[in-house]
Amino acid sequence: MFGKKVVVFSLVVLAVVSQAHGNKVDDLLRRLKAAVDKAMVQAQEQLDRSKVQLQQHAAEDVADGRAQIEVIKKGYVDQLDKIKADNKDKDISSCLGENETKLNNLVTDYGIQMDNCVNDKINEGTKYAQDALDRVKKIVSDVENIRQEIKDCGHGWKAAKCIAKLAVRIEKEITNLPTIIEGDVVVTAARIAQLDPKLKGCATDKVNEARTQGQTLLDTIKQCVANIH
Repeated sequence: MFGKKVVVFSLVVLAVVSQAHGNKVDDLLRRLKAAVDKAMVQAQEQLDRSKVQLQQHAAEDVADGRAQIEVIKKGYVDQLDKIKADNKDKDISSCLGENETKLNNLVTDYGIQMDNCVNDKINEGTKYAQDALDRVKKIVSDVENIRQEIKDCGHGWKAAKCIAKLAVRIEKEITNLPTIIEGDVVVTAARIAQLDPKLKGCATDKVNEARTQGQTLLDTIKQCVANIH
């Protein structure tokens, strides 16, 4: 009889201990999920801000680049108009043709190239942001999987020990995981910001190329006209 009472008492103690551990780990898991969900929302907001800022800078750089090319084009077209006026008694149509067309299309042609270059940088920044967000989603998914780990602990004294270990781990991750997410987002935002000089490079390079091309076209026309007698 005494032995049966001991067994019953042990079972009662086990049930109480298991219930206590179960309640604690469930509470910790809720706190962890809330912390990670909050970190994910903040990560999404920060990454969205970084992408928007990159797009705004891209639009500004492209607009500035196009404006510069427009000024360059006007300068060359004005010079071409003078060449035409100075040689109005000559037939210089053979010197113009494709050269004049390319000169008039400087803004369009190099503007498109500028757009393509800038879009490549925007896509690069978007990929950085998406990769970071995917890593955050993986963390969220891993947190969801902890519930299954709790179930896998089973029942009995061994289960109580298993759940207790999980509780310690979860308690640490309440602080650790949001910190990891925040750190990842900070690094990613910095990588996106580092694309800004490359955006300006897209504009500057195409402006310089347009200037060089315009001068080459004008020089070709001048040389051709000079050879007409």
